[in-house]
Amino acid sequence: MFAARYLFFEDSAVLQKPNFRLLQKTNCMRLQLGTKSILILAFMLGWLAINGQVAAHFGVKPEKLKVINEVVRLMNASAYDSAEALIIGELLNQQNKLSPFEEYFFNSYESEIMYYNALFEIGLASADECLKLGIALENDTLIGSAQNLRGLQLMHLKEYNGAKRAFLEAARLLPPVTNSNLYSQRYHALANLAEVYLYQKQADSAIYYSALAVAEASAQKRARGAAFSYWSWAEAALLNKRLEQAEALAKKGMGWLVTEEVGDAALFLNLTLMKVNYQLGRRDSTEHYQIEAELLMNNDSNEVSDFAKLAYLDFLIEFYIAHHQPELAIVALNRDKALQSSVLQRQERERTVFLQTIFKNREAFNSAQLRAETQEREIELKSTINAILVGFIVLALLALFVGYRNFKHQQKNALLQQQSELKDEQQRLELAALKAKFDAVDAERNRIAADLHDEIGAALSSIHIYSNVAKKKVKAHQDASGLIEKIDSASAGLLDRMSDIIWSINPEHQTLLDLKLRIKSFAADLLFPLGMNISYTTEDVDDDLKLSAIARKNIYLCFKELINNIAKHSRATEVRLTLICHEGILQCAIADNGIGFNPLLKGNGNGLHNVQRRIKQLGGEFFYNSEPGKGVVLNFSLGLTNISD
Repeated sequence: MFAARYLFFEDSAVLQKPNFRLLQKTNCMRLQLGTKSILILAFMLGWLAINGQVAAHFGVKPEKLKVINEVVRLMNASAYDSAEALIIGELLNQQNKLSPFEEYFFNSYESEIMYYNALFEIGLASADECLKLGIALENDTLIGSAQNLRGLQLMHLKEYNGAKRAFLEAARLLPPVTNSNLYSQRYHALANLAEVYLYQKQADSAIYYSALAVAEASAQKRARGAAFSYWSWAEAALLNKRLEQAEALAKKGMGWLVTEEVGDAALFLNLTLMKVNYQLGRRDSTEHYQIEAELLMNNDSNEVSDFAKLAYLDFLIEFYIAHHQPELAIVALNRDKALQSSVLQRQERERTVFLQTIFKNREAFNSAQLRAETQEREIELKSTINAILVGFIVLALLALFVGYRNFKHQQKNALLQQQSELKDEQQRLELAALKAKFDAVDAERNRIAADLHDEIGAALSSIHIYSNVAKKKVKAHQDASGLIEKIDSASAGLLDRMSDIIWSINPEHQTLLDLKLRIKSFAADLLFPLGMNISYTTEDVDDDLKLSAIARKNIYLCFKELINNIAKHSRATEVRLTLICHEGILQCAIADNGIGFNPLLKGNGNGLHNVQRRIKQLGGEFFYNSEPGKGVVLNFSLGLTNISD
């Protein structure tokens, strides 16, 4: 997360002397691999502090946890060659296979080690392996951390578009706030993204992502992260020539360092403030921040990295040249050369030892693997020689023959048993179906007997009573015309009910079409003489659907009751009957435009209660809606499986 050397020279519009430009180009080439590393290290130190959290989060095996903790300890001590030796031993050891999570963490550490040793191509390969493992584990957080690692390697390889894509994906997948140091934080990816835009001199985009990084780092109270995010924000503002804004942002970043010593962040922020005040012409303030920077340079307790010191010295050289102080510029240049030489020598020495360690471990592993493969081939050869012995072949063939006969015998027995079970099951089902038929016949007989008793018996009893009373009145020369009318009405009702019962049990009238025709006939006979027009609507109705006797009877009697109510009470001029079949439900409705009624007022009749009882008997639902003067709508719905025969 560092682009200070790249920006220091490009932003200083007043420094345009030819010698200065030559020095700028030289310095950028010398430190193109080094100047950002210490800031990335600062952001990733928390990611390395795993300790016991790996076991708690992912169930890493205890023996692997010990290795992971040792790798972390060596990396924190900058012993990267020793840490890589442990990682290679684990990744290449086929006898003790790693879990996907263990393999992920070892590859992620290897990627970071390669980064710190400026071996970015190798680091990118390890980060790509982490990405594959994260995708296989379907873990967005691990995928996001892997993308952040990939972006760091690509950024140092100057593949900025690829780095931007990786950082954007990391920012999308990583959670905004996490209490775990197991993986990257989202503000890391946002801050890295801002740096890429700084490299490409896209100040507005750098400002946008720096602001997001500041917000998240501040919310998590990460002093180092907030300070560096403010620094990149200030540099972007400086790139846009917004000097006052850059100064305010840099001071906010300094505010995060009051309670925590972060040498690199403090030095970079002081450099930014020196640049701002220099361009604003504030010589005293520029010298003040220079003094602060010199104190940081000479105070080892602040843990200021060599890369940060080099960045400061490079700017100091340019500063003295701009102020026509060649003697001080030469002193700063000598300091810069000495420090840079020391850094480059140490890096080269560490990379050499590191690469030697990698190749040594890989060569040892390859040799061990070759020996193991040779031993396996020898064992296979001996097994092949033993396998061709005649006696073994004869015994094997004999055993195979006996086993085949036993297998065929078992197959035959199993087939016979299966056939016997199927036959028994078929007989059981046939008996059950026969019993169901008998039960249905008995139930139908009982229903017919009950109907005859309830409907016909009651009517005959009333006729008998009325007849006896009429006889007595005739003998007494009294008027019996009223009783004769009752006898006539009762006998007519008896004939009507007998007709309904006979129709309901007649097998020739069992389809839904028969039911519709009878309902239409009854409605026409009753309503047309009263001046009521009738309309019919049917949708998706299967006329050939066979109905059970109880369904035919109950549905017809329900329609009959409701049509009678309309004829007696509605004073309607229009009546609409509807039958609709939808998703296995028969929906029936009768509506009129009559005087209606108030459903809250309890009536004296039992017609609607009888309809509700009959529909409930068929497993259906009945409901109605009416208001005085707005007619009546009566609906009931029945499942086809409950009414079909």
